[in-house]
Amino acid sequence: MNEDLDLRVALPAVAAWLVAGQGRLLPPGVLALGACCVALFAALVLLRSRGPRAAVVAAVCVCAAAAGLVTAARVHARRTGPLAQAARSSSSVTVEGVLTDDPRAVPPKADVLTFRQLVVAHVRVERLLVAGRDVHLREPVLILSSDEHWLGLLPSQHLSTEGRVQSPGVGDDVAALVSTRGPPRVLGAPTGLQRLAGRLRAGLRAAAGPLPGDERGLLPGLVEGDTSRLDPGLNDDFRATGLTHIVAVSGDTVAVKDYCALHEGGALHASQSRQSRRCPFGAGTRARVLGVG
Repeated sequence: MNEDLDLRVALPAVAAWLVAGQGRLLPPGVLALGACCVALFAALVLLRSRGPRAAVVAAVCVCAAAAGLVTAARVHARRTGPLAQAARSSSSVTVEGVLTDDPRAVPPKADVLTFRQLVVAHVRVERLLVAGRDVHLREPVLILSSDEHWLGLLPSQHLSTEGRVQSPGVGDDVAALVSTRGPPRVLGAPTGLQRLAGRLRAGLRAAAGPLPGDERGLLPGLVEGDTSRLDPGLNDDFRATGLTHIVAVSGDTVAVKDYCALHEGGALHASQSRQSRRCPFGAGTRARVLGVG
């Protein structure tokens, strides 16, 4: 059954993606007011017309309004929560949480006076100790440390650390920055899946070791989305040109497609006689088509 692809169905998704991505740069009140106005406009469009074009316009407006309201609520919570209050006064805190990504080392920049490399790690904070208060929450923070013990941690590990909390930049996807000097206190081991993934990533990084600097950090990202060794300058270039998905989403996608290609090729090889009667192409051709499709 052949049907023409209707690209109009993608317009609401694109509208929601754009609002969610760029709306966090606006004040929450302004974003929420704009979302309400867009939702009202969608209602007016449906009242005045019932055609397919009006339905598409209304769907785009509704999705954009929904994304705007959700983004406004999330930004408001991050800017007014306990972490934001502590960051405004640069308070000393103790945070407990879960590591959500591989820590990575950032080499010192030429225009910054520093003697040691900086390690950055993404942590989902679940407990905050500040000024004698014990607060339970779920907010992402960015850990900044000069201690190399962070590099040995794996995602899903529970940990605790002490440091000084600071406000992030406008539009950042974290609630706060936590600067710490000492090593983290490990409270739990990573999951079995993360241990296996860590061994695979370590093997790929070792295989890419002989490559030049940019290629050494780029190859793991292209293959399976590991950007822990990607040069920050190169990462900024990808972000500036809108190609970040190549070393994030696309890396994971390539890994999934490789598995599917190998699985399909194995199945075709096991039943070669039966498959050959159903398909004029060989197993290799089908696997290659699946891998790039």
